[in-house]
Amino acid sequence: MTTFRIALANVRFPANPDDSVRRAAQAIAQAGERRAGVVCFPECYVPGYRAQGKGVPAPDAAFLDAAWSTIADAAKRELLEETGYAAERIEILTTGPASSGLTSEVVTLLLASGLKRVQAGGGVGHENITVHEVPLSEAHDWLAAKASEGLLIEPKVYAGLYFIGRTP
Repeated sequence: MTTFRIALANVRFPANPDDSVRRAAQAIAQAGERRAGVVCFPECYVPGYRAQGKGVPAPDAAFLDAAWSTIADAAKRELLEETGYAAERIEILTTGPASSGLTSEVVTLLLASGLKRVQAGGGVGHENITVHEVPLSEAHDWLAAKASEGLLIEPKVYAGLYFIGRTP
């Protein structure tokens, strides 16, 4: 069976909003080094959320733009290291609860576009990532074939395909 890694980012409560972005970017990089496919952050790392007993400044548009830009840059780095593709743009497709009512985790799906292969991919250092390139029109059949081989397919893959199909 194929192993899928989920990183649970156990990070200290930030001293300020800029510190939260710095810590989140570091956690993304560390999760990538450990071959995690998903990074879960406590809700205090989602700008605008409150943590019990901790105050978080009100959302600030300029800060939020800079924060998402920093996170997008971290996502671009991981995409390049793992797949060999450089992205011109990273945009948010959707954000929502991972499991409504059961957890406070929030999942954000990003879309990388303007892709250009610039290196082999496969990860860095000890990582050994296999990149499968499948035409979008064949993705559902390819995933079904992998599932029939006994591989577990992360449901967010299907959610991503849904959004890709709706993106102009």
